[in-house]
Amino acid sequence: MLLFSLAYLLLTLLGLSSFAHSCRPSVWAVGLKEDQTIENHLRIVGRSISIYEHRLDINGYTAFTSNDDKAMLKAIRNDPSVLFVVKIPQDYFRNFDREIAAGPDEIDDEIYEDKLRPLHQWAKLQRRDPEVIDFGGRRIPLEWELRLEEGYSLDIFINLITNFSPNSVLIRSTYAFRLDGYNNQYHLRFKSEEQERKSLSLIYDDPRVEAIWPDRCIEAGIRDWIRIDEQKDQKKAQKSQAKQKKEPKVAQGGGKKKMEGAALIGIDVAKEDDLSEWYQQVITKGEMLEFTDVPGCYIYEPGSYGIYERIQDFFNTRIRKMGVRNCYFPLFISEANLQREKDHIEGFAAEVAWVTEGGKNKLEKRLAVRPTSETAMYGYFSKKIRSHRDLPLKLNQWNNVVRWEFKHPMPFIRSREFLWQEGHTAHMTEEDAGKEVLQILDYYEAIYHELLAVPVVKGRKTVAEQFPGAHYTTTVEGFIPSTGRGIQAGTSHCLGQHFAKMFDITVEDPHAKEGEKKEKLHVWQNSWGLTTRSIGIMILTHGDNKGLVIPPRVAEIQAIIVPVGMTAKTTPEDREKHYAETNAIKEVLLEAGVRAETDMRDDQSPGWKFNHWELKGVPLRIEFGPKDSAKHVVTVARRDQLAAGKSEIPIADLGKDVPALLETIQNDMFRKASDEFRDHRKTITKWEDFVPALNAKNTCLIPHCLVPDCEDEIKELSSGKIEGQEVDARAPSMGAKSLCIPFEQPAEGLVQGETKCTNPKCERKAEKWVMFGRSY
Repeated sequence: MLLFSLAYLLLTLLGLSSFAHSCRPSVWAVGLKEDQTIENHLRIVGRSISIYEHRLDINGYTAFTSNDDKAMLKAIRNDPSVLFVVKIPQDYFRNFDREIAAGPDEIDDEIYEDKLRPLHQWAKLQRRDPEVIDFGGRRIPLEWELRLEEGYSLDIFINLITNFSPNSVLIRSTYAFRLDGYNNQYHLRFKSEEQERKSLSLIYDDPRVEAIWPDRCIEAGIRDWIRIDEQKDQKKAQKSQAKQKKEPKVAQGGGKKKMEGAALIGIDVAKEDDLSEWYQQVITKGEMLEFTDVPGCYIYEPGSYGIYERIQDFFNTRIRKMGVRNCYFPLFISEANLQREKDHIEGFAAEVAWVTEGGKNKLEKRLAVRPTSETAMYGYFSKKIRSHRDLPLKLNQWNNVVRWEFKHPMPFIRSREFLWQEGHTAHMTEEDAGKEVLQILDYYEAIYHELLAVPVVKGRKTVAEQFPGAHYTTTVEGFIPSTGRGIQAGTSHCLGQHFAKMFDITVEDPHAKEGEKKEKLHVWQNSWGLTTRSIGIMILTHGDNKGLVIPPRVAEIQAIIVPVGMTAKTTPEDREKHYAETNAIKEVLLEAGVRAETDMRDDQSPGWKFNHWELKGVPLRIEFGPKDSAKHVVTVARRDQLAAGKSEIPIADLGKDVPALLETIQNDMFRKASDEFRDHRKTITKWEDFVPALNAKNTCLIPHCLVPDCEDEIKELSSGKIEGQEVDARAPSMGAKSLCIPFEQPAEGLVQGETKCTNPKCERKAEKWVMFGRSY
């Protein structure tokens, strides 16, 4: 991504007869390439023609005056470091030329720095070639207020618009921040009248837009918003100071104001301040996922799909040993098939997407886009299973499914289209089916524990929460510490004989005595599935204010090697020698089974590279410079423990020490996450302790009667607004629901027939300890 440094060029036209009639100088903005400083630019264009004078720095931006307009433009056109030069209308900067002449004390830094932002956004969308664009002859375009649907930030919205219509673009003006209590309300400026019309037609038809209306109070509006933003920053500062008094150790990252000093490529909002915005930045800047113009449907980039492939490899290896074979069934399901199992279709009815037309022709019978494949596969099972000798039949498919019910998707966690594996098997007896259900659940637990370093709890779903049409459902339940919410991480269902009866999947009784009529027996079936939600759970569990933190066993790159210590004085021969040594280190690591890469880019500094790979979550950074070479060592930094500093590893020991260190990182990440989950699982026996525990971001293990109506009551009773917090419209219900009946039950505290259900309105006796929590 190209980052721009902007400089203002005030062209003083004194002494030029051709411009003698001009009463005020022109104003220009120049954008330089990311690796170019203003000093380099000045050296390139040359000081001999005295183009720039009266230099003034404004919070990272630089202003100049010029005594030769033509010479300036000629030099800039010949400067390869310049990406664009734009002429600005006088009204846009008002009295800027007078203020700069008066000196630095007269400049309102914040106002002018803010005014660079829309030009920055606008210029990024122009041609990459240096081009003089006279922006001054146009009217200042209308400013607009835009309110987006929850779940979308303005950056993502602009990316979507520009990806699919590059010539219809929006530019953010000043602070595009939240107004009047609306989380997604922004102020926008279009680049021209023509593009204003084109963009508005796009916006009106966009499902992400809730409302848009004009605002012509340009200057007043800008100043008012800055005051609002200052108030918000003051509140955050007060909260931060109060927190520091209570906690001597300052949390990493801090509020948005604190994050402003971060690298431009990095995360500019703290996880603890705005989890939704943090999450969207982490997955997009970390190159895990990209948004599309269809809400809830996403592009899985190599960073996330590589993790998914490692999950596939891990799981495939184990289920093949069970006799499971991979296959693929069609995406479309006939309505007649989908409706054959009443409870099943009722569970998915609101989520089913339907195809009703093909080209210009309406279909005689509409087709469902696969929400799950039970009804798509079991006709095949009926054909293939003719005898008990055909059992067990075990199939698995890796595919995509579509579920279209909800309004507020969350990438990986809750999307309209997602990837998963779904296994479907048929067995002779309930006992055989039950053994497989638990075996698959163990594999799901292993994926989270051994690969993703995420703790989960195994258990059985209550009747109210089990899969539609299932005999019973088992589950692995995760926990998101930042929100204190549980999350279903994978399920393994015993379907019983329900679907076998609907699809006539039968075999003759193999135990019938000779001469007796052999009775037709319905088979016992299972289905089990794990989705790409697992990637989202991993990101939310381990990510920090630097970006992703990827466990080594699923990381596409486990170790990144960054050569350091190269300066302008380094000779080409020494540089080439050092790079050869760096590549030799990589080969040693590859030979040891470490997925290692080198970053030899010469257009980025080592510091930039460090930030880049930290953002992408690479578990281990290996720095190698001339001083390291002389000592025959490398310097390493762990992504999961950046604050712990760096250490050295002898080059001779890399083959054994780096793999061992990666295993240590994996284990430490799991241990840290497990401790956090354990600290947020509370055993509760009194209702008056239940809601406060939920509000403190805990899951609660309570004695419960297992009656569905009682669960509904608990959800309603615990759905009140948390004191001091706003209800997030994108978030799941604030009411607590049952997550699972854990297989590991507390040894004490519940006496059958005596212990009362925790629900204060329930008079029944408790049957089991049930884990309740607010959830996704």
